[in-house]
Amino acid sequence: MVKKKTASKKTANKSTKKESKKSSKKATKKVSTPPIDKQVKVSKPSSRLDEGGAGFPRKNFIKFTVLAVIVILFLVLLVYAININVKLLFDTETHISLSPTTASYISTNHEPVPVNFDVDVTKLEICDILCEHQLIDSSQGVILKNFSEKALNHKSYSYDLAVPKYGSGQVIYNYKVQCRTLDNNICPSKNKTYSSSAFITVDYSLSDNEIQKKESLKTNLIKLTTDIDSAKKNIYDSNNILSSLNYRAGFLTSEEKSLSSKNSGLSSLLKVVELNLLDLFDMWKSQKFALASEGYLLLNDKLSSVVKESSLTESSLITIHNTFNNNILSLKSLQDNSSYYSNMAGFFNLVDKTQYAKMKDLDVSFDSVVSQIENKSFLSFSSVSFDVSSITLNLESIESNYNSKLVLLDDKANSLFDKYNRTYYFLTGSSFEKKSNSCKTISSLINQIDDYNLGVDVSDLNESEIENSIIYSELLLDNISNNNISLNDYFVFPNSYLLDYYSNYCNWTPISVFDNLFVAPNISFVDNFQSEEIVIPPSLDQCCFGGNCSPCCHGDSCDTIYPIILVHGHSFSKSTSPELAFTRLTYLQDALAKDGYINGGTIGQTSSIENITAGTWGETPAPLVVGVTYYYLNYYDVGGVNFVTRKTDNIENYALRLREAVDLVKEKTGRDKVIIVAHSMGGLVAREYISLFGESNVDKLIILGTPDYGVEGDVKKYCTVTGAEAECTDMYANSMFLTRLNNPNNYLSQTKTYTIAAHGCEMKSDSAKKEDGDGVVLARNVPLPFAKNYNITGNCTDFFGTDLHMNFVNPNLYPQTYDLIKQMLAD
Repeated sequence: MVKKKTASKKTANKSTKKESKKSSKKATKKVSTPPIDKQVKVSKPSSRLDEGGAGFPRKNFIKFTVLAVIVILFLVLLVYAININVKLLFDTETHISLSPTTASYISTNHEPVPVNFDVDVTKLEICDILCEHQLIDSSQGVILKNFSEKALNHKSYSYDLAVPKYGSGQVIYNYKVQCRTLDNNICPSKNKTYSSSAFITVDYSLSDNEIQKKESLKTNLIKLTTDIDSAKKNIYDSNNILSSLNYRAGFLTSEEKSLSSKNSGLSSLLKVVELNLLDLFDMWKSQKFALASEGYLLLNDKLSSVVKESSLTESSLITIHNTFNNNILSLKSLQDNSSYYSNMAGFFNLVDKTQYAKMKDLDVSFDSVVSQIENKSFLSFSSVSFDVSSITLNLESIESNYNSKLVLLDDKANSLFDKYNRTYYFLTGSSFEKKSNSCKTISSLINQIDDYNLGVDVSDLNESEIENSIIYSELLLDNISNNNISLNDYFVFPNSYLLDYYSNYCNWTPISVFDNLFVAPNISFVDNFQSEEIVIPPSLDQCCFGGNCSPCCHGDSCDTIYPIILVHGHSFSKSTSPELAFTRLTYLQDALAKDGYINGGTIGQTSSIENITAGTWGETPAPLVVGVTYYYLNYYDVGGVNFVTRKTDNIENYALRLREAVDLVKEKTGRDKVIIVAHSMGGLVAREYISLFGESNVDKLIILGTPDYGVEGDVKKYCTVTGAEAECTDMYANSMFLTRLNNPNNYLSQTKTYTIAAHGCEMKSDSAKKEDGDGVVLARNVPLPFAKNYNITGNCTDFFGTDLHMNFVNPNLYPQTYDLIKQMLAD
């Protein structure tokens, strides 16, 4: 029996092993219950597995576990997808942080300025992003560096910003980072672009060496202007003299023609010199002092030659002119003294026929020269000079002969008068004035003797009667002198000697000479040369933009070139960086930069630019476009100005911060007004700012898609889910804030205001009525009664039906919006 039992046990054990193997192979198909005496070797099933029958609980647990894992994974993916789509909706999935966004440096020319840019790119992990980096010399409109690389979380880039080699002024640089998501079949935002830019100014001044060159060059330029004026006057006077001579002669002789040709050549050369001087002025204005100094040396030599030769030409013409004028004056003098020369001719006709014949010949020559001058028939000016000189010299010889004969005549008369004087003195005891013209005196005395009453006693004659008589007798005079006779014995005085003298020397008739009715021409020219003051232009600081250079803005020269402030709208995420709210407006800023506006980047933390000198941003004569945010709160602390991010305040608080940004831009540009272009809620912030601080600071207000009369429907319902409650409450239709803001007392009257509303998306209003809008703002809630209101049409393309609100301000997507904005800016 023992063996059986034993055998029976072995059999039972084999059977158990087989069943165990089968159960292990079949896994969970069926669980066998082992014999009672063997149960000690088998683990006791859990109570959960025992419930509901053998094998059923374990199978359901595994299924449940797998299902739970799948559900959890699905929920995680769903939340992730929703998060991604929300980020895609609000453009927060990718963000570029660029530092610094604004900076200003001071240097001397030719000294490069080192600058470092830090770039941080936040992106979805499943997305690959390629970023293009550009260092732009905006002053010349040239891209200096351009490269692309895959985005990293953080990287620094260093550059040396070149400064002009000469002059003083300002140069502008922009550093632009534009990133694009790559198409990798996983990233949901394919080929979307994002950009950020920095605005850098460098003010440079003259070196000490250039300051000295500038002062020296200014003195030399003044000398050039003086010399040019002298040469101009010489040439002008020469032309005037030539015109006068040509008028008197009717022609120019070879000599004058030669001088005229020379003068014309000098005039042409002077025009070239003046053009060269303008080139020097351009160098002076653009502050190329070294180059201008070299140009001065060459121009000064050329101009000195013109001044010298023009002076010699003028002197030669003046000699011809004055000689001709003097010849005419000589002829006029002969004419004016014709009576004198006529007497001379009559005298010679009586006493010297040879001299008389010469005078008649001179008279003929005189008439001939006068006729030639009057009829403009003389051969040349020199021929006139020769003829007049010949007449003058011959006449001088004749006149000398005439004077000699008159001296002899006067000597004879004087002899008579001397004796007469002694007689008269003896008779009257007084002196007698000698007569200067003997013939005239003798003629008068002869006539008076004929009328003399011989019966009058000499002692009874008065002085005037004796003066008009003559007692002439050699014997008488001798006897009287010797007191040999009595005066009373002689009352008749013979005058035969006087009559002989008079008939021989005094009895001539004047013969007319030089009596041609010659009207001497006036050939003098009027010196009406007007000196043109050549003003040396000021050498001012040069500011260039887009390759066009002009003097930098100083004083009030650019007062009406107002800066443009771009104000972002509502941030749909309380946790993102404030700069992200500005993302959509970067497209607008880039477009304006292509059209001649200065890309001023974005002002984030205002404390970072407080040290920039006032007026620095306004030196270049082009409007600045700068983005601002009202989500930073600046405050003063022990260490200086600090800031915190505040995105949960109401619109009034945002308006207070916008004031800081406006004041800062006004200070840094040196302008007294700004132009505000605001999107969405930014328009309400701008309107509240003007309501609080007045219209004097804002020239124009352009608001895009602004809920001027509030948000409604689903937007109102879900605003606080992603945005701040305070600002959302202010934007609700019929809110206390909007009721106050839209009061007619707050209508703008001085600030030009424009609105643009987008149509094309179906929305719900507060009454659940379907209306038209941009997906966020109903179109009817945008226009203002005191503004010029415009509309554009588009469509919503995203899942939520709201992206038109963001997209219509993008010039790449809606150029019609940009065209309206440009029209408003130019208005």
